[in-house]
Amino acid sequence: MKWWYPLTGSKMSEEKTSVAFQILEAILAVLSLLIFIGLIVPALLLVLIPVQLYRWSLMLYVKLFKKDVVRIMKGKNPVLAIDDIHTRPLCTIVGYGAFEGATGEHMKQIARNCVDDKDPVTGQLLHPETHQYYEEWMGYMWWKWEKNYNTEDHIIIWEDGREASNPVLEKDFMKIIAILEAKPFPKGTSPWEAIILNNVLLNNVKNPEIPKTAIIFRFHHGLADGVTALALFMKCVFSDTMDQIPKPVLPERNFIQKRLFKLCAILQLPYQFLKQGVCAMDVNDWHVPEAKLSRTVYKAWTRRIPTALIKEIKTQLGVGFTAVLISVVSGTLRKMMIKHNAKVPTRMNALVPLPWPKHPQKSFGFLELPTGQSDPVRRLNHVHRYIERMKQSAVPAVNFFMLAFVNILPTWIIRNTVMTNYFPTVILSNFPGPPPECFSLGFPLMDTMFTGGPLRGNIGISICILSYDGAIRIVLGVDSTIFPTQEMADDFIEVLENEFYSLRQESTV
Repeated sequence: MKWWYPLTGSKMSEEKTSVAFQILEAILAVLSLLIFIGLIVPALLLVLIPVQLYRWSLMLYVKLFKKDVVRIMKGKNPVLAIDDIHTRPLCTIVGYGAFEGATGEHMKQIARNCVDDKDPVTGQLLHPETHQYYEEWMGYMWWKWEKNYNTEDHIIIWEDGREASNPVLEKDFMKIIAILEAKPFPKGTSPWEAIILNNVLLNNVKNPEIPKTAIIFRFHHGLADGVTALALFMKCVFSDTMDQIPKPVLPERNFIQKRLFKLCAILQLPYQFLKQGVCAMDVNDWHVPEAKLSRTVYKAWTRRIPTALIKEIKTQLGVGFTAVLISVVSGTLRKMMIKHNAKVPTRMNALVPLPWPKHPQKSFGFLELPTGQSDPVRRLNHVHRYIERMKQSAVPAVNFFMLAFVNILPTWIIRNTVMTNYFPTVILSNFPGPPPECFSLGFPLMDTMFTGGPLRGNIGISICILSYDGAIRIVLGVDSTIFPTQEMADDFIEVLENEFYSLRQESTV
């Protein structure tokens, strides 16, 4: 099933490209068969089985002789945990909530609710990782209890030398977010912090003249993924669950179909791995080699964009909500490249989390951004078709199983291969936010947002989208090698906002 189609300017060129791509697919299919027979099967027998036996022996040794170790890190966390978190972390997630009428003490209680929540029957922590840190030993990452843990040590009142009567303005607030994203985590402590800001003035929210109190959670991605963190935040802060936010629509499959689908995904591993490597390899002026990225990131965010505007566009053109967002991002990238004399590529690629049953963000993939398409409606239709194909694709399952294999490997291999993202230019995350009109401890949530680091590798642009209470915010993070000034990041946001209204105008023509 095809999940990538080249973008071309005419029917004839599309036909030529289609034939060329079919030839490429045939070559990849033959190569993948040879790799499966000649490499994967021997690797399973000669490498992965001995490595897994080594892991089990370490786990047994730890259980018997290293009582300070809780357990080995599993899931996809090892891939994200391999980061220089004590010097310059690149996988930090930062999110915040702004409340009206609350005090710093109320924000401290919110933090305690999140990390100290216990099972009422057993008395055990529901989220023990928030009291633990991870450490590399014998080639793997291990969870260990933080010594003399105290939640108050992770809660910080932000002080920047200003008078308490002086408000934190929105432009300064985003600078604080950028600082927190790049800030190292102390050794031997669970990699999370809650930062409290008093007297914050935000634009484009209800009662903008009334100062808000904000709580900012920052945590390393190895501690939890975005959806897990969102579920924890909602449960402990708003007493709500993930059942109250929109879910991704996944194809319905019965028991046998699910098993066959997983089997086919495993058999497709070498083919899809090769195909993604070929199709997602970016070559453009903004795809900067890792060694040349400054790791100084400028942050900017949109005003609260009404979801009604996005729904109006999607209804008029018969496309999906996410397709509108991706199309607008693609159009903005195109316009900014033209504006700054960069050569516009036919497409860019974005690393994105992909839906997975029972956990909406557990897999990943590469999403095509059709920057080469000048017509906004054709660009939107292209994105919509692409996303619809992705929903039926085996790519999420293939990448899910690939991560399962990868996590058996020692950390030094993961660090120097999988963890380094050479392919895409952009990392893009789109999360549904809390339900409308949330309250915590009796205080209304006026605004919320999240953003994240660019990860290791050649990615220099991060774009994060979160909805709440009838509006979305889009947050940009861009390396200073690509955008040398904060003004360029602010300009990107202005172009992005205008792109929504331009697309609505096109949809009504």
